[in-house]
Amino acid sequence: MLIFLDNLAFLLYNYKDIIKGVYHVDVADAANGTVTASKKYVAAADYVADSETITLTVTPDEGYQLKEGTLKVNDGAITLTGNTFIMPLANVTVTAEFAPTYGIISEVQGHGSVTTKIGDNVVNEAAEGASVKFTPTADPGYQFKEWVDVRSNANISGHTTDIPLTVTMP
Repeated sequence: MLIFLDNLAFLLYNYKDIIKGVYHVDVADAANGTVTASKKYVAAADYVADSETITLTVTPDEGYQLKEGTLKVNDGAITLTGNTFIMPLANVTVTAEFAPTYGIISEVQGHGSVTTKIGDNVVNEAAEGASVKFTPTADPGYQFKEWVDVRSNANISGHTTDIPLTVTMP
């Protein structure tokens, strides 16, 4: 904006301090898998607020998966949306943990089926510490009776008739 006052011209403008430097995206080493970032650094001179989106690619080794809730940027101080975050004007460190994957076998004795889910996703394997929800569906004319631990052929203590049954993987 140009302002004239007593034959003098003043130029008013908005500005944003530009901090010279480069901000790094450091990915900590993780056992049993890797995490990579779409960018390893962002130059401050090129930075425009809320426009530098960094995407993280998670690749577990065979027999492992990302442990739920462990993919973090600056120990959780920066919010992840899915596997992306907005790069701040600061260095960041990305961390993750991978856990062994366990197969889930649900055997139906009688007439019906069992669905196993983590969140909204149907699964047939899960990592250590994951919460798996087992939901039985009886065929027409039948009803659910009980959960049985097939390893010991005993009722699951305290949860015999919970529908659905949620189990935390060991």
